[in-house]
Amino acid sequence: MGVASRAACLGVAAACAGLTTPLAAQRTADEPAVLYRAVLLQAAPGRLLDLIGILRERFPEDDPASPLILRHSQGDHWDLMILGPAAELEAGLSNAALPDLLALVRGRPTEPPEASDVAAVAQPLAADSLDALLSWTEDLWAWGAPVGTFRERSRGAGFFHIEMFVALAGQRAGLIEQRRMENEYLRRIGLSDNLLWVRHAGADWDAFTIGFYRDLAHYAEPSPVDQAMRDAITVEVGFPEPGSIGAYLRRFLLRHNDTLAGVAR
Repeated sequence: MGVASRAACLGVAAACAGLTTPLAAQRTADEPAVLYRAVLLQAAPGRLLDLIGILRERFPEDDPASPLILRHSQGDHWDLMILGPAAELEAGLSNAALPDLLALVRGRPTEPPEASDVAAVAQPLAADSLDALLSWTEDLWAWGAPVGTFRERSRGAGFFHIEMFVALAGQRAGLIEQRRMENEYLRRIGLSDNLLWVRHAGADWDAFTIGFYRDLAHYAEPSPVDQAMRDAITVEVGFPEPGSIGAYLRRFLLRHNDTLAGVAR
């Protein structure tokens, strides 16, 4: 685990000790209601298939309760994204012996871990040999859609478009509103909208969205609505003028990564 990931885990440990009341009290009224954990992984050179194999032993693809495990195809530098409700995913990843400092600092985030605690975590890591399969990890806790909606979108999807955003200072609310406006536009022109996650803690991404598709052909399907109607809808949902969706998004952004991915198998 890199220094940034370790710091992220330390910073959110106290909050994640109670996944319901403390976090729910801190979110704004317009943010989604369910806390998710997204884990980004980069495999050690030549070890990606080994890493996928171990994760699939822990999280079988045919188990409806398993997290979504996505494999990068094009875009960002990570190899895998593991995404699921935080309470479920934390337990599963602990069982999988992924490097995770949460277990060391829960309940006492300002104190250094005892040597005996470090040894207790290091032992299963050595036994599973999972640490040797990883070059880099990053964790993000984010508010997302109801679990039922997430499961329904995941079921049958085989291709995913992931967009991750860091907002300019003071522009986080504008970024989130833009993503909602764009979703309304997509729905009204007859295309699938994206699920939105809003950062609570961890890595520096303020928000990310995922589009769920059957396959590449589904992702590339054109809108059934003609151009004149699309232009009118663009303005109706709040964008300044036709053709301005992308430019409007960029007024809020410090950084933005796009990734295409499939199910890891």
